[in-house]
Amino acid sequence: MKPGYVWYILTACVIATSALTWALIMLFAVSDSKTGKEKNVKRILLWYFLSTLAAWFAVVVYAYVPAYYPYIHSLTYLSVLLITVIFFQFIYTLTITRPNDRFPRWHYAAPVLICLALLVWSFFIPFDVQVQLRKGQGAIVPEYTAYSHFFLLKPRIRLVFCLVYLILSILRVQQYGKDIHRRNHPVRNPTPWILTLLFTPVTMLVLALLRNTIPPEKVLVFGGVHLFILLILILHGAVGYNVIRRNFLLYIPLSPEPLPSKTTKFQAETTDSYYGKNESKRLTRKSFETYIQQYKPYLDPQLKLTDLLEPLQTNRTLLSGFINRTYRMNFNRYINVCRLKELQRLCRSSAHQKKGDE
Repeated sequence: MKPGYVWYILTACVIATSALTWALIMLFAVSDSKTGKEKNVKRILLWYFLSTLAAWFAVVVYAYVPAYYPYIHSLTYLSVLLITVIFFQFIYTLTITRPNDRFPRWHYAAPVLICLALLVWSFFIPFDVQVQLRKGQGAIVPEYTAYSHFFLLKPRIRLVFCLVYLILSILRVQQYGKDIHRRNHPVRNPTPWILTLLFTPVTMLVLALLRNTIPPEKVLVFGGVHLFILLILILHGAVGYNVIRRNFLLYIPLSPEPLPSKTTKFQAETTDSYYGKNESKRLTRKSFETYIQQYKPYLDPQLKLTDLLEPLQTNRTLLSGFINRTYRMNFNRYINVCRLKELQRLCRSSAHQKKGDE
């Protein structure tokens, strides 16, 4: 094994382990979803981490046992292309503002067709030629010129995919902000969450660019690349953490608006809401207390802070901070105070009823 491949394998294992960990977390988190929309977001992210796992596992096979790589190269390339498409679908789903807006499935057609062509064509190419192309590092096999060119074109195709979907992601987020303004939901600034979403396809583009300009065995020992790999791990954690915590707020709201009288989660009257439309509203003391008094969520003995995020159209961080600042107590204490007041009210009502009977 070439010395450069040692770091190549170690780094690939680290990223693959991160992807596997977050894939397992998302797998279990799907069942904890409050709405169909949230469940869809988590499923998309699950497939994103699984595709990332497959791609980086293939890197290990490529570096450690290149003779076996031809068996999986078509599926590997499919996973590499799907990573960019899946993450764009993730951003697209988070920024839906209209009920009839759906992610166009035709985005998956190009990677599937490219990899299908690669797979079918490989059946007519001798196995030793495919191995030679892996080890040749860009050398053309004279007897199979067309296939060699197509095979060696893969890194450039990946670079184009990353560039196209980075542009689409930026345009999608910009359009989301414009839609919010048009719907009379003024906003102040984008949250750091948007930067996390856009930095992820940027890292994909940079990695694809490195792959096109630096030999594979030198990519991960190139100066500064280890910091880039660390950035990938941080982005994995940031994306996964925000989804688990239901921090879907992409813009900071500017003006307060009253909350709509919708059904609550703990009453099991679930309705699918669209994050883009709901997250642009600001929580106020009046709207919060109106909701608490109207629906009495504190009557649910299993109530959690996250149960109020969807009906109150906010995220965990904003709601927790709002309660701490407004009532000078944490969420659990506030709910217990509400329960005590409700108990006192019931006791007074019961005593009054007994007096009336006498």
